[in-house]
Amino acid sequence: MTQRNPYEVRRINEILEIMVDVLNSKAKTIRISGEDKPAEVVKAQFMKLDSSHMEYILDCFKNQTSDIHNIKQYLLTTIYNAPLTIDHYYTAKVSYDMANWKERSYVEQKTESYYKDPKDNIAFERCIEVMSRLIMKYGPGLLEKMEQEKLKDLISAEIESGTDKARFLARMLGYCKLMTDRE
Repeated sequence: MTQRNPYEVRRINEILEIMVDVLNSKAKTIRISGEDKPAEVVKAQFMKLDSSHMEYILDCFKNQTSDIHNIKQYLLTTIYNAPLTIDHYYTAKVSYDMANWKERSYVEQKTESYYKDPKDNIAFERCIEVMSRLIMKYGPGLLEKMEQEKLKDLISAEIESGTDKARFLARMLGYCKLMTDRE
């Protein structure tokens, strides 16, 4: 995440430190949005977070325009609410873009033309952004699962073909070397 956001490293680390404080807290309750919530509920919510939520939290903070009197409390609330609000946040952004595309001339300049209607281009760009985040989030796990399935199929085929053990082991070692060389 810090590689994608090199200028946000300090802010990312601050968020992570707050999360570590909460996850290691011995308190029975933690104050979120002015309400004392059971610590275990807050910890469970924090454990749901991934890099897309962290980017969402950074984005929320960047878009914050009012004066924040208690930064830590604001961040605790934002972190807690991230898994609950991220989908609606991006849906609202797409809806706003669709409704107000004429007011955002900088988007027209920056957006490539895929469709004749500029509103469609803006929506398409936003969909690509959301899909990119999903791929970054779930892609590595899917690739690993596909590799495991491929290995399982390979082993099954070798067993069914009646290949001798030495040849089978040599092929498996070659496959494992190929997989580690790719990483």
